Amino acid sequence: IFILPTIENLTKKNYSSHFLEDIKIKDVNIYNMYHEIKNLNFENLYFNNAHLNKKGHDYFSKMIYNKIK
Repeated sequence: IFILPTIENLTKKNYSSHFLEDIKIKDVNIYNMYHEIKNLNFENLYFNNAHLNKKGHDYFSKMIYNKIK
């Protein structure tokens, strides 16, 4: 499971974690991409608060690929 943070999450000063990170399911990996995206110029990757634009989809798909290869 890949967690894509919203713009709201990325601009908060205090971000703890996503509730899905606390779920423990055998053979299921959960990746919160908050830190990877926070370190980017993330404003250029989103269409609105929660949806990626074309550039964001291209970049996020490469991030997913690098995690699962």
